[in-house]
Amino acid sequence: MFEYQFYSDCFKALKPEGVLNVQSGSPFYNKDVMKRVRNLLRSLFKYVNPYLACIPTYPSGLWSFTMASNAYQYLTADLSRANGLNTRYFTSDLFHACFVLPGFINDFLNAV
Repeated sequence: MFEYQFYSDCFKALKPEGVLNVQSGSPFYNKDVMKRVRNLLRSLFKYVNPYLACIPTYPSGLWSFTMASNAYQYLTADLSRANGLNTRYFTSDLFHACFVLPGFINDFLNAV
């Protein structure tokens, strides 16, 4: 799953305005996977943004995902429909906060 061919096939299957979201491992245990996924997706998509979510049943509880698209990125996401939802977890502020990565993650993602 963490190979170029898989992501290339996903890219080909998407419509031009499509968005791909994939899991990219634990930022504690799978740093290499997280960086590899981001770099592979960058070779195919214009916008690539890793983000985090707390998943208590996953190792370490903190898990990374990566969103990729040629048409959209999280900063310009239209969340107007979500603002009126009465959810116990999701908010538009939480959505944007997921993309704010801790310093140690930025450090290993940006290391040469």
